[in-house]
Amino acid sequence: MAKKDPKELLREVRKLEIRARRISEQHFSGDYRSAFRGSGLSFSEVRPYQYGDEVRNIDWNVTARTGEAHVKIFEEERESSVLLIVDNTASMFFGGKNSSKREKAIELAATIAYSAFASNDRIGLFLFDASGHQLVPPGKGKTRLFKILKTLIENDRILKGSTDLQTSVSELVSMNIRSNICFFISDFQSENYHRLIKLLSLKYDLTGLYIEDAFEREAQVPFFLNAIDVESDNSYTLPFFSSMARNKWRTAAEERWKRNRDLFRSAGAEVLYIDTAKSFVPILLNYFKMRGK
Repeated sequence: MAKKDPKELLREVRKLEIRARRISEQHFSGDYRSAFRGSGLSFSEVRPYQYGDEVRNIDWNVTARTGEAHVKIFEEERESSVLLIVDNTASMFFGGKNSSKREKAIELAATIAYSAFASNDRIGLFLFDASGHQLVPPGKGKTRLFKILKTLIENDRILKGSTDLQTSVSELVSMNIRSNICFFISDFQSENYHRLIKLLSLKYDLTGLYIEDAFEREAQVPFFLNAIDVESDNSYTLPFFSSMARNKWRTAAEERWKRNRDLFRSAGAEVLYIDTAKSFVPILLNYFKMRGK
């Protein structure tokens, strides 16, 4: 695919910024600040319990998983640093009549980035696909926001092939990026997430944003469907000629969501379900309000 015209790219970045600013200012500004800066403390790490540690800071999920008491350590900090991990692999380009999963992910990331920018927080981006990853280190200001939006938009090619997610995110963890808040935006279709989610939850205050298209949940095609796995290039014939077949499809989608939800929760993190056909505003707003209490 040809490289985007610089003027067209600039127009797209500005349109995305305007859209993100409108959503953020109308819905999230005060609630975002309360959710992540209400106590003046930021999550630093999880470590084994030591004599004198406050019981209220025990991380019960990590304690149950390891069999040893662990506590969450917080640092007093007047600003937050937000890292956005965004999946740009081939499966994210799938979508129906409303928008693709990638388009929803970009809008989500842009809105969170603008909310952080408006709160004078540092913002960074880790975008990964089949070719590897791109990193925009956390920083402040309009220039950093623009760089993040530009990186999200310009990487619009579907790169076929398996994604070495293990290597990409392991490299991210080893980079020791100074950030205390992390949003992981993906459809989580890889089988390699289990260990990585645990690593990320130990390093960051982690929130997952699980994106699903309506067709992945409610197949309504009354015939055989020829489908191609865009990451492996394998082709399949899927029968949707009966309600039983469609029910199996729906059940598989529900189990996939529950599996990922349980994965995040077992790591002491939260994950939000995002439907491409619906607005994400109520989901994020409720989450920010819940955290801000």
